[in-house]
Amino acid sequence: MPGADESYQYHKAGLFQHACTISSEASSRPSCGNLEGAYSSLSCTIVMEEECQKTKRLSYAAKFKRKVIQCAEEKGNCRAAAIFGVDGSNVRLWRKHKTSINGCQASQRKFTGPKEGQFPETDDAVFSFFQEKRKTGLFVSYHLLREEAKKKATSLNIPRSRFKASKG
Repeated sequence: MPGADESYQYHKAGLFQHACTISSEASSRPSCGNLEGAYSSLSCTIVMEEECQKTKRLSYAAKFKRKVIQCAEEKGNCRAAAIFGVDGSNVRLWRKHKTSINGCQASQRKFTGPKEGQFPETDDAVFSFFQEKRKTGLFVSYHLLREEAKKKATSLNIPRSRFKASKG
């Protein structure tokens, strides 16, 4: 008969219902973990299976988000969430980013920011520096690349307040 630790291991492996079945067959009194009683196996399985169900991440088009924002402004966040079947945190987040949602294509689903750096001259210089160092067989660290980017930004008269050398 599996104990609480074994039931937890079954649960983590996605076999919790099987663990309850084993414990029911192993003794005359069904048990599941620490719970005991005639219906403990059934209730424990239901609770644990509900916790195990993974919710699929959904993405919504900007057109849909605009409708939700408009409804939320008229009726409130919770009511709009209930009407459209989305989580309230999404409604709050969409209202916070209303200007970017309203300023994009209706079919756009995500906002990931710019795909290129803000200063392409610096990017090109750092990339050529990287290639030179690798051709000679030297190891190039993130730290070294960041320092080179800062030097190049300074030589191009880019203000420190506008330039940040990232790791990627």
